[in-house]
This record gives sequence, C-alpha cells and structure tokens, in this order.
Amino acid sequence: MKLFDSRLLSAALDDAAFPVLDELMEYFAPEGPFLTFGAPGAARALSLYGRTVLADRDPFADPFNGTREEGIEVRIAGPEDPMVFPPRRFGLVHARWLPSFAGNVLSNLVRWLKPGGVLLVEAPDDYPARNLPRGPYQAVSEALCDRMNLPSSAPLPGLLIRHGLTHAGLRHQLPATAPFHVLLQHLIERGSPWPELEDADLRDWPHDPVAQTPGLTNVLAWGLKTQE
Repeated sequence: MKLFDSRLLSAALDDAAFPVLDELMEYFAPEGPFLTFGAPGAARALSLYGRTVLADRDPFADPFNGTREEGIEVRIAGPEDPMVFPPRRFGLVHARWLPSFAGNVLSNLVRWLKPGGVLLVEAPDDYPARNLPRGPYQAVSEALCDRMNLPSSAPLPGLLIRHGLTHAGLRHQLPATAPFHVLLQHLIERGSPWPELEDADLRDWPHDPVAQTPGLTNVLAWGLKTQE
C-alpha cells in the first residue's frame, strides 16, 4: 500500500518539521532553489526562503487544492530516477517518508545538492506502536506498521555519512495527535480489509486512552554536502 497521502501527511507532520527547517536554513544558509518530495507544507515553508520545487510521484496529486502557490513549482517526479533533475541544482533537498532508502534514492538526493547544500530526510519510526499499552489503539497501530513494512530509520545518520555528508544530525519528534489520527484513519481505510484485527478494535481505537500518543514518531536526519 502507498505509505501516505501527501496532504494528510503534511498536516500531521509540518508543525514538528517547520522548526527544524528554519534552524537548518539559518545555521547553514543554503542558496536556493530548494526541492521537497511529497511535502506541500514544507514547500510553503521553503518558498519563504527562495524558489522551491515540490515533487510528487502521483500524477493525480493536487497538493494545493487547485490553487497556485507563489514561488512553488510542482513537478511529477520521484527520487528513484537520477535524471529528473540536473546535478548540483538545489541548496536544500527534503524528502518525507520515502517507501525505501534502498537502491539509488539517497545517492540521487545527494547528487542534486549543490556543494554547501543540506539534505533533510524524514522517516517514520514504529517504536510507539510496538510499545504502547495493549488495547485497540496499539493493535491497530501495530497491524498498520506490519502492513506498510516501514523502512527502519535507525541507520539514517550512518547512511548520510556514507554518502559523503558531514555535520550529520538527528531528531525524534511526535506528530500532533489530531491530524495524525486523520492520517491513521485514512491508511486504515485504504488498507481494508483487516482480517488480523477484531472489528471492535477497528471501531474503538479512537476512544482508547492511549490514542493521545501518536503510533509513529517522526525521525528527522540531516547532513551537509561539503564536496563533490
């Protein structure tokens, strides 16, 4: 199943990601333009600093509900194809919840960075879903993680370093609860049917007291490209 709907994911994660984007822009001062994959909210934030490209592999995506955003170019592209953007094009490249870090995905993201550019990768971590108290919410969250086969975020800093990036950093942040629940319900409906779950769990998870803790945490990892 597809990992996410870009707009729902952005609504769930933007509040946590915006401060990190601002800190990276202020500390490293990368030059535009900027590139983000599957994150309309991040594109809006980056457009405040300069011209921004929002890429989404979904040809039917409508990230801004039919409106045109000043300073943002929308492209149909995924990070798997190294030829969709020229090398050394962007001062910051941001990718949110990619289905995998395998193959040439990270190499392409680094390839598109200018020297002095910053790569910021967001990835889900299922630690909360695996360790919440047992109940409807934990059961549904864990089943969803199993179905999505999420890539592990643990090797992210090491992967960035192995791709030649320096000044690597890492931060874990919990999404806001209400928009995360909207995203969770969307994924549950898209993944239906769920024979491994009780009907009562699928019905009652929003009312579980522990549902105030998002079932996934967001991992943000970054690094600086200092050379070709």
